Amino acid sequence: MAGSNPEQFTTTGWPWRTGNSVELLDGGAEFFPAMLAAIDGARSSVLLEMYLVRSGRVLTGFIDSLTAAVRRGVRVCVVFDAFGSLGLSRADRRRLLEGGVELRFFNPLALAERLGNLLRDHRKLLLTDGRTAFVGGTGLTDDFAPGPRGPWREVMVRIQGPRTGSAPSRAPGGAVARSSTCRCRRRASRRPAPPDDCRCRKRASARCSPMAFCAASTAARSAPGS
Repeated sequence: MAGSNPEQFTTTGWPWRTGNSVELLDGGAEFFPAMLAAIDGARSSVLLEMYLVRSGRVLTGFIDSLTAAVRRGVRVCVVFDAFGSLGLSRADRRRLLEGGVELRFFNPLALAERLGNLLRDHRKLLLTDGRTAFVGGTGLTDDFAPGPRGPWREVMVRIQGPRTGSAPSRAPGGAVARSSTCRCRRRASRRPAPPDDCRCRKRASARCSPMAFCAASTAARSAPGS
């Protein structure tokens, strides 16, 4: 349309961005190697957010790549949903933490939370160096592993370009995360939450961005005088 603005905003308030490439990856045989290659090629940062996580062959490959990235000097931040990652073994959790990965669990289950336990983080997102992003429906479980197709089939989309750089810095309500940790409010508890736990009040969910803790603290560390 003549005179139209290519950067016009959508009805949700997010602008259309030009200069991006989008590629559909069909099945684990396509998207898992591509995701691991992006992690292996990262030079500055890796942000990973997943709902379904279970120890096995697929997760072992990701742990190997994530910890190798840390050894190269890359900042690696990971957010798993506390319910969706119940299949994460203690040994794999220890490997991530001891390997230098900054690990957080969204909304750990607690009896006192009652209906608050239903608030889950279903995002499936990988962002490397602020330039390459993967979004879709997969989980880090062997259910999606390459090989003969079972009952599960998922796809991921690889996005490359300037649009990916702003993805982790804003929460779903447009609020910018400013904290050096997960921007979540913890409920009062007699027992202090572990340092890798992130609990968010239901009423504050629109301002919570579990993925933003790494991006926000990276910016804070690079700010003048820090």
